Amino acid sequence: MLIPHSQYPVRQTMEKGESLAGYLYRFQGGNGHRITRRLAHTLGALYRGTATDATPAAFDTLQTLLGTSTELDRTWWLRKRRLPKCSNGHENSRPGIDIVPVRFCVLCLSECSFHFALWELPQIAACPVHQIRLYEHCALCGKTFSWSELMPDWFCACGQSIINAPITLASRNQLLFAQLLAGSEDVDLPSRFNNCDESSISKGYTLSEVYAGLEWGSRLRKALCRDGHRSRKPIQSKWSHRPYWSDDWIVVLIMASPDELRHRILRILARRFRGHKDLLCSVSKLDWLYRMMLFVDTGSYGYFQMKIQVVVAQMLADYQLKLPISSAVFYNPWISPTRRREKQSALMHWWANLSKHIGDLDPEMLRYQQTTVIPPVKYGKREYELELVDILNRLSSEAFQHADLADCRALIYWWRIPKELRELSDPSDVLPKLGLHLTGIPDYELYFVGSLVRLACQEKPA
Repeated sequence: MLIPHSQYPVRQTMEKGESLAGYLYRFQGGNGHRITRRLAHTLGALYRGTATDATPAAFDTLQTLLGTSTELDRTWWLRKRRLPKCSNGHENSRPGIDIVPVRFCVLCLSECSFHFALWELPQIAACPVHQIRLYEHCALCGKTFSWSELMPDWFCACGQSIINAPITLASRNQLLFAQLLAGSEDVDLPSRFNNCDESSISKGYTLSEVYAGLEWGSRLRKALCRDGHRSRKPIQSKWSHRPYWSDDWIVVLIMASPDELRHRILRILARRFRGHKDLLCSVSKLDWLYRMMLFVDTGSYGYFQMKIQVVVAQMLADYQLKLPISSAVFYNPWISPTRRREKQSALMHWWANLSKHIGDLDPEMLRYQQTTVIPPVKYGKREYELELVDILNRLSSEAFQHADLADCRALIYWWRIPKELRELSDPSDVLPKLGLHLTGIPDYELYFVGSLVRLACQEKPA
């Protein structure tokens, strides 16, 4: 049976920012006792919150043990849960906290002599004040620390002092993430953190938003890494020695500035499309990149998800060619914006000369197309979409290579276009308007135009 604190001779109070488990350990140690296995089990049930009936019972047991000297926030503890996998970032509850392993900042422990609640947060690995790695394994015996095996006065069961443990500097990413967690609005920090500007100033986000941002980042990573053809296959072994993503990539992603975030995503997209030499890339609805677009384009999310959402929306505005088809069409991110503008300008001037020699589309035929194809969306016709993108890519390629108009006799003799396609003065308008015109014609006519374009490309002299 657990003895209430009111019956102990030494009655220590809980410090600001101290963890519940650390306080119970310090209280028991001050009275010459260790944390019993039953008390450790009760703490674990409360911390993990894995069973609906065990968690309230554990809270009641611990509150009875503490008595009136320390009042626990019942709402905080009972609504705290670890974010479930694939929650789509909608989980608003507090994240779960780690009771195993027990982590320490050696310098903080020697200065304050109590265990911080900050050290219990999932994935934290550094002290934001001293910039050193948290200590969770005994330097002498190598065992992972647990509350039930720690001896009083911060000693491992083997007799090694935790306060005298060796110190290791934290990595930059570990430190940044620790500062990110310490800056959350709902983290109760010790008073000594008031002197640490990076940790004491909250940026208007909560812990649940931090961990939901991590989940979002992992899904974004999956979307950027995988394509539709290899979505069910494991990562190729040839990349195992040099993976695209480090362990800290997602943490860095959610902490990055908008410009840095855009740069990181574009860099990965450029790697993915490096094998494509065309100006435009078609992404089907089954592709993970397409799912990423839908993922960031819907819903109301938290602080970090909104930041990613805004950046991706800006990228889509710059790189997506909007056409009324099922697939998404992107300007190849492997081609720099400067090079892309050169290609668009070359296409505009080449098309202006070519279109003068193409006959006018009969008004009756144009009216027929506008009335019979409503809406001009070809859902599920992947061959149609690839044909459309292939036509636009071939025209762009011919323009950039300054193909002689005499080599395009098939287009000049057999293709007919509406008058408005001849009056294009903005390089960024040529592909969208050509694409919109091609989506409005019947399937058989689109394939006919495609055959004419390919024939024109073949007519060039060797």
